[in-house]
Amino acid sequence: MSNDSNSENSQLNQIGTGVVVIPTILAALLLWGIIPIKIPILILIVVVVVCGLVGGAMNMYDRGPIAAGAAIGLVMALGGFASVYLWLQGRESVRRFEIAIAFLIGIAPGFLLQFFIQRVIASRAKERRRAKIRKRKRGGRGQDRQNDE
Repeated sequence: MSNDSNSENSQLNQIGTGVVVIPTILAALLLWGIIPIKIPILILIVVVVVCGLVGGAMNMYDRGPIAAGAAIGLVMALGGFASVYLWLQGRESVRRFEIAIAFLIGIAPGFLLQFFIQRVIASRAKERRRAKIRKRKRGGRGQDRQNDE
């Protein structure tokens, strides 16, 4: 697993993003009543939480700590769900771009969390590289001579 969270997205990473986004928006729309099926809010929140955790972990797979990805996915899913649901309250009709804007506002804290986690991962990786270089400079020559004998 590489700790470079800036690496290219694989297909699994992209599917993870979909696992966070699609159920979150659908749950908010179901709660609003776009489909005449009554689903308890607790069930919808559980689905959003599970999809956020799983999708976030899938998105971060092979790019960083999976637990960090799960946390990011959870924050994005709950934030997106809440903002879309709150935006829809009291409205008779809504345009798609309104849902998209509300969702983007709701997931913004997740993006900030991801930014800070990526910064921490990058600084730790940089420090590990520096430590390896210092170790080689101090002990590398002596190690080579001992191996040659």
